[in-house]
Amino acid sequence: MQLQGFIDPLFGNLTLLANLTLSNNNISGRIPPELSNCKDLFYLHLDHNLLTGTIPPELGQLKNLHDLYVQYNQLSGSIPAELGSCISLVSLSLDSNNLSGHIPTSLGGCRNLTWIFLPNNNLSGSIPAELGSLQYLQGLFMFNNMLTGSIPASLGNCTNLTYLYLQSNQLNGSIPGELGHLQTALKQMSLYNNSLTGTLPDSLRKCTEIEYLLLSSNQLEGSLPDWLGQSGSLQQLYLANNSFQESIPTSLSKSTNLTALRLENNKFTGNIPHELGLLSKVEQLSLANNGLQGNIPASFGNLSRLWYLDLSQNYLNGSIPVSLGTCKNLIILYLYNNNLTGSIPGSLSNCEKLQYLNLDHNFLTGGIPEELGLLDQLQVFVVKGNSLEGRVLASLLNLSALVVVDFSHNRLEGALPAENSSVDQEFMPNLRVLSFASNLLDGAIPAWIANLKSLQLLDLSQNRFSGKLPSNLHNLHGFKVLHSNGTLDSHGIEINIKGKDQSFLYFWRTTTSFDLSSNSLEGDIPHELGTLVGMRSLNLARNMFTGPIPSTIVDITVLESLDISHNELSGEIPVDLGTNLASLGFFDVSYNNLSGMIPTAGNLNTRFSNSSFAGNVGLCGLPLTKQCISLGGNTTNTYNSKNYKTTITVAEIVSVPDFPVAFFVGFMSAVFVIMFWKPAWVSR
Repeated sequence: MQLQGFIDPLFGNLTLLANLTLSNNNISGRIPPELSNCKDLFYLHLDHNLLTGTIPPELGQLKNLHDLYVQYNQLSGSIPAELGSCISLVSLSLDSNNLSGHIPTSLGGCRNLTWIFLPNNNLSGSIPAELGSLQYLQGLFMFNNMLTGSIPASLGNCTNLTYLYLQSNQLNGSIPGELGHLQTALKQMSLYNNSLTGTLPDSLRKCTEIEYLLLSSNQLEGSLPDWLGQSGSLQQLYLANNSFQESIPTSLSKSTNLTALRLENNKFTGNIPHELGLLSKVEQLSLANNGLQGNIPASFGNLSRLWYLDLSQNYLNGSIPVSLGTCKNLIILYLYNNNLTGSIPGSLSNCEKLQYLNLDHNFLTGGIPEELGLLDQLQVFVVKGNSLEGRVLASLLNLSALVVVDFSHNRLEGALPAENSSVDQEFMPNLRVLSFASNLLDGAIPAWIANLKSLQLLDLSQNRFSGKLPSNLHNLHGFKVLHSNGTLDSHGIEINIKGKDQSFLYFWRTTTSFDLSSNSLEGDIPHELGTLVGMRSLNLARNMFTGPIPSTIVDITVLESLDISHNELSGEIPVDLGTNLASLGFFDVSYNNLSGMIPTAGNLNTRFSNSSFAGNVGLCGLPLTKQCISLGGNTTNTYNSKNYKTTITVAEIVSVPDFPVAFFVGFMSAVFVIMFWKPAWVSR
């Protein structure tokens, strides 16, 4: 049971109180300054509550205070300079509040301070150089603030400093060489996500017991020194998102306790050292987005603990090593955007824990190995932008964990597999992205695609599909949800939005796209499409669809892009399309057989240019140059959005250039009747 209420100021009357521990409750209100009357107070633990207000400066009168724990509250204001008078203070923990202002230099007077925890606040200004006088300091934690300036060189005087965590601030300047004075005391140094510049100071070679060296996301440069491989204690080396260059030193292979080696997003060149295959304890290895060349070392197959391997966005060539199939703990394998050739090794099916497989934009050939259908934990399967051939795996339908399937821009052929009757009807229940765009696939679109209830992005464009669309499109529940902002995960994918191919990070909860363009599909556009009310992009262009534009399309009120151009559609444009589809930013019905007046409701006729309506000889009105006229009175269009019928109550609409022809035909018809008609009784 957790305590509630507030801290009574009457606690200050307990002058002999040595320990006040109220941690992990729901206590609210302020810290009473009257606690300063408890001169013998040794432990003050008020952490993990709902305390508000400021830290009372009167607490500086507690000369015997050993621990001050107020972390994980809602305290605000600055850190009182008076705390520097707590000469017995050993542990100061103020983290995870809303504290602001500068760190008081007076803390350097707390000669016994061993642990300083100030992370997850809004502290600003520089790190006081006076902290360098704290000879007993073992842990300095100030991450996730807004600290500026350089790292004080005086911290090199804290010869017992073991943990230095200053990441996620705005620190600049170089890493002080004086930190090398910490020698064997320093075990963990985390400075990532700052603006540090310069090279790794050579003096750090003296820190032979360092375990974590986390320097990612700075502006560091130069080559990696060989001494990095001399530390047998090094477990995590994070140097990603910097400007390190030249080759990756083979000496890193001597750091046999390494569990994480993250060198992505730098400027490394040369080959990947095959000696890295000696890092038998490594679990994460990322060399992505560098200038690396040569082959993927076959020795990586020895990394039995490896679960994350990212070699993407380099210039690697050769084939994917068959030996990677022995990495049975592999969960993530990213090899995309390289120059890899050969086939996809079927041995990857031995990586039974594999969840993310991305091989896109290489020069891979051959078919997709049937064995990959055994990877029942696979969530992301991306091989787009290669030269893969053959048919799509029938076993793909058995992979129930799949979320993203992108086989686009290959040479796959034949029909998509038919649904296996032995498969549960809820097959692939998590699939959100399915793309076979730009292949040589043919035949009908199988009905199982419309049963993918979580699907939000379907792209079968630029193939040879034929026949009619499945009649069960209403089962695509992922297209029905009006998703709010926010992301679940992301995947780089290229789709056609607003008439252009666009590459972007696909956001699960906000993007819904349906693209069947550039095929040979025929028949009516199913009115069931109108039930997919969460769809934001619909592209059916360059097919052979006939019949009217389904009236139900106006029910997709979030639709932002609609392209049904280059078909054989007939009839009129629904009059309420412009009104209901207010979010429409791209609209193209060009080159069909549409007729009638372009609707003015919702400014449809002025929101889009002539090119959106061109190639329909029966259309008239703005923005086309053809004008519509009414014969015999006012023209009134009545559109029934439920049965696709349009009634012209007074006269048919004809364009001005066609009027003389119509008049001539009508006139001559009347003359013919007058000249040759006679009553029936005359004929008798």
